[in-house]
Amino acid sequence: MSSAVPSAGRALESARSALRVAFGDRVRTAGVDRVEALALNDTVVPGHASVRLVGDTLDVHPVPPPTSPTFEGFLDGIQRSSTVAYIDGVPLLHGTAAVAIRQRSAAGRLSTWRPPMIEHAVYASHALLGDGTWAELHAVMSLRGHLLRDSDDNLPVPSRHPSALLRQSMDALARVRNAMERTLGEQWCDAHDTRPLYVDGSLRGSHALMQSTGAVGVVKSHATLYLPDDAFSVLASLQAAQRTSVLEALDAAGRTRSLTWYLRLRTAAGHDPFFGLIRVETGIRDGGASVLEQHADAISSWLLAERVPLSKPDARWDVLPYAIRDCAVYLRAVA
Repeated sequence: MSSAVPSAGRALESARSALRVAFGDRVRTAGVDRVEALALNDTVVPGHASVRLVGDTLDVHPVPPPTSPTFEGFLDGIQRSSTVAYIDGVPLLHGTAAVAIRQRSAAGRLSTWRPPMIEHAVYASHALLGDGTWAELHAVMSLRGHLLRDSDDNLPVPSRHPSALLRQSMDALARVRNAMERTLGEQWCDAHDTRPLYVDGSLRGSHALMQSTGAVGVVKSHATLYLPDDAFSVLASLQAAQRTSVLEALDAAGRTRSLTWYLRLRTAAGHDPFFGLIRVETGIRDGGASVLEQHADAISSWLLAERVPLSKPDARWDVLPYAIRDCAVYLRAVA
């Protein structure tokens, strides 16, 4: 995208202004949106993914000390959203999605690899607004250069409650961001497949990323555990620079989907069990258990090398490499 793309703030005010002119008293706007806050306060239900041990037992493995930084690219995306207005009580969410890859030179300098992908759009329920209002809304948004996306996205309307509709719009925005991340990551793989790419998040959903020999997915949140149900004590016992054995993540049919393991970047002493903990994900590799464990050792060593410089003052500094923080700061500046 070019630098002519407006910022999220200007795009939001442009959308609000157009709506007030076009829909008059049917539109309700507000500053701090309590309905939006209610939608954001979504309860996450913890769970366990289907996994299979590569070896005989789930063990703790010390990781070889890192040498020099190995990752050359860092892929991350951001999303921001604000409620634009309500038309006949139906919420309209303004959503910005932005994705970039920051490339690190041999001298350690970070620059942007290819132009970032940026999209501003308004999300709303087509089904509840109806065809007539939807067509009018589409015309108004098009004049201001905004996309209009159907938050229903071929899904049933969850509820007439505004917070449920906003939650559905936020989920639709997340899918757009994920698709943009997948597209840019696949472009990197097409250009130079073997060059190591740090992907902030899972590789799932992209065949190219899963097949790449350079892409490594790093998951920082742990609502879903990729462990046997009775193995959490092993995870909790990990010290800094230790990892679990390699596991196979399975699909619904019981087939191996990816390789995964947990790595502790920093000591969790005085913190909760997830402090400094990441889950690493790569595509399937050939070889027996010893080969796959060596593969995990090498990747884990690369990740340990990213612990410095610290990404403070980010609240997630314990699991967030500086280059990914740099990518997010860059995206907030340009989007």
